[in-house]
Amino acid sequence: MTSATASSKATKTVTDDDIYRQSSQFKKWSFTPTQLAARRLQTNTNGREFVKQSFLAADLDPAMAKILSVDEELTMVNYMCSQSEGIAQVLNLPSKVKATAVLFFKKFFLINSVMVYSDPVKVLHTCFFLATKAENHFFSINQFCKYTGAVAKDVLQLEFVVMQSMLFSLSAQSAYTPLHGFYLDIQTSLPHVPASTVGSLYDGARKYVSLSFLTDANFLFTPPQISLAAMMCTNSQITEQYLRVKMSDPAQFNLTTKLVQECVDMLQKVDKPTKEYVQEIGKKLRSCDVEKTKARLLKRKLKEQGEGDAKKQKLDSETPQPPDMSNSASTEPASAEASASASASTTDASAPASASASASTEQS
Repeated sequence: MTSATASSKATKTVTDDDIYRQSSQFKKWSFTPTQLAARRLQTNTNGREFVKQSFLAADLDPAMAKILSVDEELTMVNYMCSQSEGIAQVLNLPSKVKATAVLFFKKFFLINSVMVYSDPVKVLHTCFFLATKAENHFFSINQFCKYTGAVAKDVLQLEFVVMQSMLFSLSAQSAYTPLHGFYLDIQTSLPHVPASTVGSLYDGARKYVSLSFLTDANFLFTPPQISLAAMMCTNSQITEQYLRVKMSDPAQFNLTTKLVQECVDMLQKVDKPTKEYVQEIGKKLRSCDVEKTKARLLKRKLKEQGEGDAKKQKLDSETPQPPDMSNSASTEPASAEASASASASTTDASAPASASASASTEQS
């Protein structure tokens, strides 16, 4: 080994990227854009087939289900990720735990279709409960359900399913950790920059890191690249100064800034769906649930039956009823009998009077 080679090896440093590339998260959950699109298409295809078979098994027409597209599934997943802040606030969780929960959730639905697990809220609760364990911020199941409104049975039933879907890889490295490291290092590398400016850079970058969970950044870039992109979105001038100080090799600087810029473009194009659009997807999603469809059909049938009975009762009440002849038949003979009796009495009474009158006439 030459002295030059020994010197170059001695000066080589291990970066955060080098460490991350040895992790299970990088090996199992990092993709190229093409690979990621193919994975989502396969998941959507599996979901379609699941819905079809479940409807056929229930003797229902699969055409009743309104199948979600790949983009609609992704929109629903990202919308649920945006709602994770509420759970984190209720549980008073650190950013790292929230990030782990969201990463678990996104990994789960990269493997499983929302048409199979059509209640993503249950999955999100389970991912948060699992994340509190993984990040040593543990809650008992009773405490967790008390604060979040989750159902203990649902969470415990899904916990193993979530772990299995993540290939039992609980390593969930987010951009928050390297961002904090950059924040500390900038103060040393750029001493002329006021502390308040560095602080503002850090606070602004954290917001962009939070936005990264609504994109595919965590599947396409490393955590240090995402954190640098978040810094670039906040203050590109200071971030570029910092990178030039840390990277004396122009080729390395150009390659790094190129990758970071790709991530910047993604973070600056976060498109939050409207509530109306999400509700529309939610209706389609409910139509893919065979149990909910059966319940809806039963409710409709009972409603139609109830309306039919009410209509029949109304018609019956409006139709004239024929007179009851039974009472008339029983009273008419009695009246006739009474008339006959009265007639007989009258005749009998008048007969003696007539006879007396005749006798008087004869005597005179």
